[in-house]
Order: sequence, then structure tokens, then C-alpha cells
Amino acid sequence: MIELPQTNLLSLEFSQGWLTIWFNSPENRNALSEALTAELRTVLEAVRNNSDVRGISFRGKGGIFCAGGDLKSFRSSLQQADKTSVMASSRSAASLFALVNSMPQVTVMIIEGAAMAGGLGIACTGDVVIAEPSAKFALTEAMIGIPPAQISPYLIQKFGYATARRLMLTAAQFDGAEGEKFGLVDFLAIGDAAILAAEHRI
Repeated sequence: MIELPQTNLLSLEFSQGWLTIWFNSPENRNALSEALTAELRTVLEAVRNNSDVRGISFRGKGGIFCAGGDLKSFRSSLQQADKTSVMASSRSAASLFALVNSMPQVTVMIIEGAAMAGGLGIACTGDVVIAEPSAKFALTEAMIGIPPAQISPYLIQKFGYATARRLMLTAAQFDGAEGEKFGLVDFLAIGDAAILAAEHRI
């Protein structure tokens, strides 16, 4: 048996040993707000050691995977918080990426629309990535002077050092088809039927 936590910003579906976690905050493009990441951490910790869950898929409602960090919230907290609080927030984000990356279950990232900044970081922590050919990816935080520090190990893990370095320095945008060439995307798929077919191949 599996008991899943109650969530407001995530939609959870469990069937035949497979958990699908939907980012369900389309009004802010499924940004990684403190509330959403807290719920995600709670869900992952709840199922981490549950052998009834053999795999986990991550998707985004509203036609977008994840726009990355909630920059409005980040700027507000940065203006109001002291150095210790900012460092604690940074460590919390890093621990979330490490948690996803170390899940014992197979993790599948299904990218529709866009995966930007921390959304791309989340994608890089997955075992398998399925994406639309037209899906957009970029480290947009680099354009406003924020280094992708917490996600850099996972970018290098997926892309290799040279490509990851270029993407981190230039904030270059690329699509799903290019992501396949880079080694990020394992399967390209258009529409729910094709996405599910690719997912069922895993």
C-alpha cells in the first residue's frame, strides 16, 4: 500500500507501481517556489524507500514543464533576508536537486513547452528525458547575473563539461531536437499518445 501526502501545487497520480508528479502551478509557469519545492521534497521523501513505487515521472500542467526558480519571490527574499538566510535558501535548493538525482526509483522527465533555469536543472537530474522536439531549454538566470551554481554538477553530468560550460556562460537557448544531440533528451515525442508510448518503453 502507498499513502501519498496531500499537496496543493503538485498533482499526484499512482497506477501500477508508477507515480506521476505534475507541477501544478501554471499561473507562474510551474516555477520552483518555496511552497512547491517543499511539497516536492515531502512527496519524494515519502516514497523514496517504498518498494511499491518502481518509477516516477515528472510533468508540468498548462503545457510547460517548469520555468525555474520563482524570481519574484527570490528578489523579495534577497532584499529582506540576511546573508545567513540566503545561504540557507541556496543550500535547500541544492539539497532538492540532490534528492531527485539520488532517488532509487527510475525517474523520467517529460518536457513539454519549456524547461528553463532550475527547470532544466531538474530535467538533468532525471534518469530518462522525454521531450517535444519544439521544447525550449535555457539557463536564463545567467542573463541576470545569477550563476547556476546548485545545478552545475547535474548539467555537467548530462551534457559533459564543454557543452555545460558554454550553456552556463552564454544562456544559449536550444530546443528538444538539439537537446537530443547534446545527450540531454533520450526520446523525442509529440502529443500525449507518443509521450506515453515513450514512457512505456522504459
